[in-house]
Amino acid sequence: MTLPSWITLDSANSRLVGAAGQFSGTTQAEANASAQRSLDTFGDAAIADGSLYCNPFPVLETTIAGFGADAPAQSTWDEDNEFVWTSWGYNGSVNRPVSRLDVNDNSIATFLPTFKTHGVQYVPDYSPTGTLQGERVWFNRVTKIGHILPAAPYTETNVFTSPAVTGNLGNTTGPALWVPEENMLFVAQGIVSDKLRFSRIDFMTGVRTESDLIVGANGVNTDTYNYTYNPEQSAVLAGQRSPGIASVNISSLAATFISLAGGRNTRYCHAYCPDNGYIYAAYVLGGIYGVALVKASDYSILDYVDIDSTFITGIVYHPFRRYMYVYGSTKVTIIDTDKYALGSAMILGNITSGLTSPIDRATGVYSPATRKVYIANPAGSIHVFT
Repeated sequence: MTLPSWITLDSANSRLVGAAGQFSGTTQAEANASAQRSLDTFGDAAIADGSLYCNPFPVLETTIAGFGADAPAQSTWDEDNEFVWTSWGYNGSVNRPVSRLDVNDNSIATFLPTFKTHGVQYVPDYSPTGTLQGERVWFNRVTKIGHILPAAPYTETNVFTSPAVTGNLGNTTGPALWVPEENMLFVAQGIVSDKLRFSRIDFMTGVRTESDLIVGANGVNTDTYNYTYNPEQSAVLAGQRSPGIASVNISSLAATFISLAGGRNTRYCHAYCPDNGYIYAAYVLGGIYGVALVKASDYSILDYVDIDSTFITGIVYHPFRRYMYVYGSTKVTIIDTDKYALGSAMILGNITSGLTSPIDRATGVYSPATRKVYIANPAGSIHVFT
């Protein structure tokens, strides 16, 4: 923001400072009081409209190595044990580890599953009556969907093996999404006959329903990097390149495609902001990447905000700051969700310092325990952002 000429920001002490000689009064105390009132009025108004922030700008706090040498597929937040779980099986056809990062001390534990594992989602002990209740880290892999106990010895169980899980799980991103409001887990299974195949698992009944997204009018379905729950339409969003974002109704599994204007192609990843009711969806047009603001209630598009030529692979919401962290390559762009109607003005800045390893995969998660964002990258490490 632009400060008035008589006000400066003392960021070291988190305060506004007014210049001397700007206000007068019959006494020094009266002049000081007038200056203080004006300073307080400006500060209160700037905080209220979102142009002044009491928190320092986000930074890369640390990078934690030692997770292996494969590209990550997905990360998930374990709210009960305060862990970040990450599957490291995006590339190749052999089994890759699933890691557990304790956010309290940054210690690492590793589980090596029998086969290559893609998506991981932590599911708490949500219900005493559900068929699949209990703390588990659910995963999907080549023709298998199962779970791992969240503590050593990390016993691995394949739950849905008969009837067989079909689809090309071995060569796709294969993300999963736990929807606590619906007691359901969604699992991507890959592209089969030009259609995105996925499973919906009802944790109250234990029933898995396998379905394909129907090919849209503007092209064929492509694989998804992440799922997002849209509570305003009881739908799960699957990010695709063409014909657009697929909004899948949780009950009927019918899909509605959200198409972007002007020839923009969606870029697989998106995130929902509960504070303003918008979905932030990445796009590319002519080599320029940006974010579309899609109204969750009716899928109308408010605005398109170009970022730059850096590719975008993920978006994660920081609810404490009310920021979206939009990331890809060696940059994280910070978007202020309180400024969702102000176009490019909602871009607060970029984090680039320390990002020597390109971030490529939609793996970001937020930890309410530390109020930090954790993003895994193909260098086998996890970036921690304040």
